[in-house]
Amino acid sequence: MLGGDRYAGIPAALLTLGSAAAAFFVGRLSDRFGRRMGLGTGFLLGGVGAIIVIYAAVSNSVILLFLGLLLNGAGNATNLQARYAGTDLAKPKQRATAISMAMVATTFGAVAGPNLVNVMGDVADSFGVPTLAGPFILATVAYLLAGFIFFVFLRPDPFLVAKQSSNKRLITKNITIQPKQQRSNLCQPSQNGGSLLERRSWS
Repeated sequence: MLGGDRYAGIPAALLTLGSAAAAFFVGRLSDRFGRRMGLGTGFLLGGVGAIIVIYAAVSNSVILLFLGLLLNGAGNATNLQARYAGTDLAKPKQRATAISMAMVATTFGAVAGPNLVNVMGDVADSFGVPTLAGPFILATVAYLLAGFIFFVFLRPDPFLVAKQSSNKRLITKNITIQPKQQRSNLCQPSQNGGSLLERRSWS
């Protein structure tokens, strides 16, 4: 499609650029609306990007190819951020274990993915799609399914629950600290001599 291997690095660069932009976008969405909205949106964008790449391969459109690769990068960035959702409700001592479990789960996909390239190429040929677009068929199914699962089943949102729990602990801590500070202020000597408690007793 690019007329030679001179521009072969452009697709990888676009994927990386899309991943970088999506990482910021998904992070902001997750911080404001929770993991369900952030990760779900990121995976759906990745799925839409994969569909555009497939259509670009069929129609031989370079512009659509570049657009699809940019959006497909959102799926890659979201996949990397999804592992941190496992630590939202984990206790401090269990966070490393939670991330390790998520990393082990992604290892299966990292091993299986390259072995499915030829298989998905054959699937693409059977649908009349260029062979090299085969892996994007798998990406379409995987990203759209992941986005659907996050939107429908990630309830309650672990990030929002952890955020509310943290706010409650902070409020409770402030409530317990304030009476101690007030008692300390009452016992401190004033500028005119004597503590506030002593002055009140004199009056």
